[in-house]
Amino acid sequence: MKIKIVDLGVSNINSIHKCISFLGFDSEVVQTPNKLIDADKIIFPGVGAFSNVMKIIEKNKWNEVLKQKILKEKVSILGICLGMQLLCKESSEHEKKSGLNFFDIEVKKLSDHIDSNKFKLPHIGWNNVEIKKKSILFDGIKNGSDFYFDHSYGILDLYKNIDCVTNHQIDFASVISYNNIYGVQFHPEKSLDDGKILLKNFITKV
Repeated sequence: MKIKIVDLGVSNINSIHKCISFLGFDSEVVQTPNKLIDADKIIFPGVGAFSNVMKIIEKNKWNEVLKQKILKEKVSILGICLGMQLLCKESSEHEKKSGLNFFDIEVKKLSDHIDSNKFKLPHIGWNNVEIKKKSILFDGIKNGSDFYFDHSYGILDLYKNIDCVTNHQIDFASVISYNNIYGVQFHPEKSLDDGKILLKNFITKV
């Protein structure tokens, strides 16, 4: 199995790579889209501003290869943190910008909906994840388990494709999925045993 980790130069790829190695699987960090051609599983992490990273994706034609692999060849992808948000329709972070549009969902600024005097923003640290519908990613993980978050934007429209939610004054999507496309707002590679279980489920079960 060829597991490819997309490196856009905007996140700590090493921790994910090490976590997958700890689970007993080989993975390759790829820095050019042509390296995804033979991928069996794609992990798509990211940190930073949505609009800036989308410009990198478009400039280097990651979007063309990702759409071929994900939509046509049905290769499974796991978006992590900003990587999940980039799978969505659009975000207004820094400027309004279209995403990959695998999910017809808008990413919104948390501070427009949360009282920052009462709830810390950005939302950083451990928080529990409530399972709303059965997700293969959560096989062997208890409902309400804690995962590690670090974000200022999120998915607040919870009407479709939402597997799990987390509350930080308001509910936001912490896991989304559709067919072979998965996204998690938290960092599984920083979420101890449950994070490792989730990554293993993605590798072996989807």
